[in-house]
Parts: sequence; C-alpha cells; structure tokens
Amino acid sequence: MFDSDNISIATRVESCDGIDVTYNLNSVGEAVWKVCINSAWLQSQIDARFATLNTTALDRIDTLETVTGVSGAAGSSGGSGSGGSGGSGSTSGTNTISIALATGQTNLGSEVVIRWSIIGLDGRKILSRNMSQKLPAGSVVERIAHSLATSIIGSEAAASYIAGAASTANTVTVTWISDAGFSITAEVITGNVAITVA
Repeated sequence: MFDSDNISIATRVESCDGIDVTYNLNSVGEAVWKVCINSAWLQSQIDARFATLNTTALDRIDTLETVTGVSGAAGSSGGSGSGGSGGSGSTSGTNTISIALATGQTNLGSEVVIRWSIIGLDGRKILSRNMSQKLPAGSVVERIAHSLATSIIGSEAAASYIAGAASTANTVTVTWISDAGFSITAEVITGNVAITVA
C-alpha cells in the first residue's frame, strides 16, 4: 500500500559486492524489490582462493560459508595475523586477548572503553561492539577482562562465530565455532590500559 506521507519521492537502493537488486511492479501495482546473491560473484570468490590448490569439498564449503557470513564447520585452515597495542589475532581455534596497564600508568582511571570486532577471511569487519566499564577507585585489570568476556559472549551477533569467551586474571580467551579464517581485534578507545591479541 502506497502512503505518500511516509514514503520519499526518491529512493536509492545500494548493494554490496555479490548482491543483485532488481525492481519490478507486480500485477496489483506494488513496487517489488528483489535481493539475491550473485552466484557468479560467489563462484569467483571461491575460485580465487582455491584456483591453484588441490582442495576438498569441505574447503570450498567453508569458503562459501565465510564469504556469506554463515558459521561453517571445522576443517579449513585459518588465516594468520599478529597482535599489537590493540590488535588482531588469527583464528587457530582460540585467540587470547591480554590486558595490562598502559606504559607509564599507575591506575586504570575511572572508565575503560574497548572496541572489539570480528574480522572475516577477506579482511572486512563483520561486526563491532564497544565494551564500556565504569571503574571504582582501586579496580584491577581482572575486572576489565571479565567485562570484556561478558560483552563478547553476550552479543547475539557474535554467537554465529564465537563458541565462548572466558576470562582469567588479565586475559580473555575466545573460542571459535569454526576454524574458517575469522579473527578478532580489540582496541582501547578510553582508559589507561593496553591490549594485545594473539
């Protein structure tokens, strides 16, 4: 049903790589937008990764699931990455996020905000969330690690990729559902802490 008070005169539809959008009017005059995955693009993504390798069907399925953002089954080899001050780690079953006082700092401050993100095989950010923790005087790094683990396992969107996140002392161990090349990054937005990811 068309409502001229609630619909703008001009509409622009944008799609990402591998997505086709078509427009049509149906028999009753309704505007119909159809969104589909471009199978040729998807095939090219898989072929580009495995063109010169002797691959199994499971490798190709894992790639298909990764490209489309679906959680895959174990079996393909993970990507590689390196940790940093704020940083990212490669998927090899688990990643460990280490949290410490920043160089030259003697206390955590009154608030810490950490942004964590899940990165896909192609390097694109799949999702990103902020963990914010108000800190009473005398707080310790373990409190930050616990809050970060809670933020990660509490995210419904992350549940498609991450099987769990557990904190011990000053670390958070992230366990992946599959070894399909996902990685996690973490960066400090506010606070007197430093992060490395391995």
